[in-house]
Amino acid sequence: MRLDKIIKGIKDFSPDLLIIISPLFIFCLTAPQKWLFTEVGPLDPWMFLRKFIFYTSGFINDYKDCRLPWIIPGHISYSLFGPLTGHYVILLLLLCGTTICVYFLMRNLFNRNVAIISSVFISCYPFAHGSGGWLYHNTPLLFYYCLGFLAITLATTNRNRTCWLFVSGAAFVSALHLDPFFIFPVIFAVGHYIILHKIRLKTYPSVISFIWIGIGSVGITAIYSIVNYVYGGLFLFFIPQLNYIIYLSKGNVWYPSDNSWILTANHLAFPILFSILGLVILIYYIKNIKKIQNQKTIIAISIILQFLILFGILAYFTFVWKQTVLTHDYPAFRIIGPMLIAIGSILYLTIKNIKTYGGYFLPLCTIIIFTIPMVFLTGPFISSIQGAFSDIFPKISWLLPVLIGFASFAGFYLIKGKTWAIIILLIGLSLANCLLIAPFSNNYYWNQKCAVNKDFHVVFSETTEYMMNIDPSREALYWTDINDNLPICADCSAIPTPPIVDSLVSAVDSHWYGHYLSDTGAQPTQNIENISGDIITKLKTDQKIVIISSIQNNSINQQRIIAKYAKHGISLKITAEKRINYGKIAYNLSVLKAG
Repeated sequence: MRLDKIIKGIKDFSPDLLIIISPLFIFCLTAPQKWLFTEVGPLDPWMFLRKFIFYTSGFINDYKDCRLPWIIPGHISYSLFGPLTGHYVILLLLLCGTTICVYFLMRNLFNRNVAIISSVFISCYPFAHGSGGWLYHNTPLLFYYCLGFLAITLATTNRNRTCWLFVSGAAFVSALHLDPFFIFPVIFAVGHYIILHKIRLKTYPSVISFIWIGIGSVGITAIYSIVNYVYGGLFLFFIPQLNYIIYLSKGNVWYPSDNSWILTANHLAFPILFSILGLVILIYYIKNIKKIQNQKTIIAISIILQFLILFGILAYFTFVWKQTVLTHDYPAFRIIGPMLIAIGSILYLTIKNIKTYGGYFLPLCTIIIFTIPMVFLTGPFISSIQGAFSDIFPKISWLLPVLIGFASFAGFYLIKGKTWAIIILLIGLSLANCLLIAPFSNNYYWNQKCAVNKDFHVVFSETTEYMMNIDPSREALYWTDINDNLPICADCSAIPTPPIVDSLVSAVDSHWYGHYLSDTGAQPTQNIENISGDIITKLKTDQKIVIISSIQNNSINQQRIIAKYAKHGISLKITAEKRINYGKIAYNLSVLKAG
């Protein structure tokens, strides 16, 4: 009987699920160099690459080593499938998992139409894609949060409550291990559980319910601790991260010097939009609170109210405590999960009484309306619209998406008697969504001719594997000519690839934490004319020099280093060479040793 129900469930839901995850695979096809691949720039996301490839080799035991709910799955995927295929596997699983969790959450709370629109929205929302870089921990963070929210919602049904409470605890604490500041969205989820339990089951949850959440939290933390300890890390792996939080609480050095960042905070456009819409809807329903009898309406109102309170709390920590909670897109990710759930509530209260086309007309329309513009309009066309608007409102870059989003809801209410009114609403939201992408320095949805994100990912992975094999103690002296470069393609200027590789190798191989040149304090791209005595002394041991060079300058750079050290009485020999070549990227690694 249970098998029959499973088969029936697959038949009922699989068409919807295939539709809602399809944008993720469309983007893979339309932007193969950029979709899912971290841009070259910020070092933080690249630090996870070495952990994925060599999790069991070397622990710094700093706060980034604490993010085991991301490091362990990433390491498993990379180990099973390799750095490229494994990268696709882990990220697509997380993105699809997040989308599916949102679908079932909204279907459980409201209805199919809301579930379709909400889940497609998350599939196409730019600030949910690669926030902080695709290697950064925000992608799994959103998955764990949505999984936990779904589980704690299902715990208010009549079946398997204990199991769902356990899962929610494990998911929420995994999110907290990735970002302890996510405690506020987790509290929002627990508040939702208490209210939903009262609405659905006519009573508040018992103490036993919270004990099961705690068991799930402690259980998964124990598993992370044991795995980390077995492979050479700290048993209490989360301690460095707690110390870092204490350090930040004394004053966040990353907080902007003034509040001008608000004017260009495009990542807050939709949180602001849906806060305004939520407030308007809340005021309307509060006036008629005594007439509300529909259970789903009460649930939607409670979720919107909690979202507004949460947004206010995060704003307080941003502007009063001077923490970078909302200042940049990647820390502001803490508002994205709760916002997605609030969007579902707002959509339900907006479209609940409208007649819609049955079958798959609405799902397919939603996919087309959201996906096609992102693929074809997010280049020069949308940028020109944003540029023209900037001439009118030059200081507030997020104002246009907010106005268009608000107008789409207003237009819907003006014509809501029409069946096609919902299409107008979706078109407005899609246009606002596209406008959020235009200011991005890195656009994931269409390829420029010289896009090389994927190529860099592959060559960095290969470089990391090679260097960890020949220099497992991570004490080699890395050197590159800061002026060395090579053209990536005919349509772009030369890119200083060897220095870029040198910088990212420092992050990937953890030399960023003082291991450059064996802690001599020398810079990674040091001037070879200023070689210090400390380095000369260290070279008389088994230490290695690694030259990262363009192919055309490889021999020249080798001879420069050999000649320079010869003046100090040290004879260097080339012990290994490797050409790293993938796609448009090519450079040479030369390993030299005093002989």
